[in-house]
Amino acid sequence: MLCEKRPYSATIPSVMRNKSLSLLLILLFLAACNDGGNTAVTTPQPTNTAVAPPTDTPIPATATPTPQPTPSSPTVVVTDQPLTDDGLVTIASVTVPEPAWLVIHAEHEGQVGEVLGETAVPAGTSSNVTVTIDPLLATPNLIAMLHQDAAEIGTFEFPGPDAPWLENGEAVAGHFEVDIRVARPEITMADQELLDDGRLHADSVYAINPGWLLIHADDDGAVGSLLGFTAVHAGLNENLTIPVQWREATPTLHAVLYEDRDRINQLDYPEGDLPVIVNGQPVLATFHVTLPPDIFVLDQPVIDGKIVVDRVISDGTGWLVVYYDDGGLPGLIIGSAPLADGLNEMVEVNVVESAVTDQLHLQIHDDLEPIGQFDFPGSDNPRMYHGRLPATTTFLTDSGNYLVAEDQPLVDKTVTVPLAVIDQSVWLVIRNGSEPRAGAILGHVWLPPGINRNIAVELALDPDLTYTNLIAVLHTDVEELEQFEYPNGDDRPLEYNGRIIYAPFNLEPAAE
Repeated sequence: MLCEKRPYSATIPSVMRNKSLSLLLILLFLAACNDGGNTAVTTPQPTNTAVAPPTDTPIPATATPTPQPTPSSPTVVVTDQPLTDDGLVTIASVTVPEPAWLVIHAEHEGQVGEVLGETAVPAGTSSNVTVTIDPLLATPNLIAMLHQDAAEIGTFEFPGPDAPWLENGEAVAGHFEVDIRVARPEITMADQELLDDGRLHADSVYAINPGWLLIHADDDGAVGSLLGFTAVHAGLNENLTIPVQWREATPTLHAVLYEDRDRINQLDYPEGDLPVIVNGQPVLATFHVTLPPDIFVLDQPVIDGKIVVDRVISDGTGWLVVYYDDGGLPGLIIGSAPLADGLNEMVEVNVVESAVTDQLHLQIHDDLEPIGQFDFPGSDNPRMYHGRLPATTTFLTDSGNYLVAEDQPLVDKTVTVPLAVIDQSVWLVIRNGSEPRAGAILGHVWLPPGINRNIAVELALDPDLTYTNLIAVLHTDVEELEQFEYPNGDDRPLEYNGRIIYAPFNLEPAAE
């Protein structure tokens, strides 16, 4: 069967023809978009249009303020707190407008005391600021005070330019109490009898570091001359024995704890080893002793019916009694003077001058009823000591004239001669060199008869010369009294048995 051929399009349904046409148009459009890359498709962009203000309208100027910090008022906030061995104290808050120092001061009777420690603080507010102090120097009340950092920044200079910070004329500070929980040095000394073996006993000494326990005489309520010492180790020392010079002791004594800070295991007093200080005060214990009866007297002439006894120690009130010499033993009583309980110094005794012998004897007697009236023979008998009668003290009344000198520095062109005992008025002369008849006379002073102590002599010195060896010489005062007449006169060197009475001494360098 033969089929008739028809055009292709004629055989496609109309719907298909429409779809084919649409596809063809799309293909033609895509081909045009990629025609050699010469045609660009541009996406529209928004346009911003600036509108200028009218030229006749001024633009106001707007100033931006610079922030200014509010000044900080300086303050110190602190609370009461414990203080332990580490010495740390904590200040709750410190506010200061510029770098400064926070300083811890001791407080003594409400007054600002010494500096115990310090630390730098920055500008602004600092919390829980710690400062280390020596706990042994702490007082129960302390002061936390602001100081300026005024000169060399970062270096604490006080006393000096880093003075306390003042606000409205007042120091910026906080007062606080500390509960001191520190093992502190301590001395326990009981009142006791000091026997003539010269040994004292300390119950206990607690020391933080090795040191020394020194025993001092009393000087009108203050610590006086050194009498004896012993070493102490760190920690607790018990039942110590201290040898002392009991004849120089006073009824009141002071035991003082010293550091061993200079030459270890060697006492360097008074310059090197210093007292241990706690609460701003030395560690000491004051106690009382009963002393053995004792008399110290210098050989001396009897002047105007009177003798002078340097010191007498009496256990209770009593009498100092003078006996003349009877073949080396006490004879009859020729004088007496009352004694107070304890130490008596420079006791003057009037004696029967016609009964004075070349040596005299001294004894202490009791003062029993009637009190204050010497009754012997009677109730006021010689005083016994531990069941025995102490030895009689004897001195010479015909010892002649003598003087004592000691090495010393020159103080304000003046030297001091400790002692001159003379039976007539004399001149004390200071010469250069060591020979009593040679050397230039540098100074002189008149002395009355009797015992003369601590005699100051002003010297006329040549500034071009160096003086090392000096000599003290006694000269007579025989022509015009109290007028030095030598070498053009008869006030010549005083002699005893053909020998000039003199005492050489050296000038030491002045203490720095």
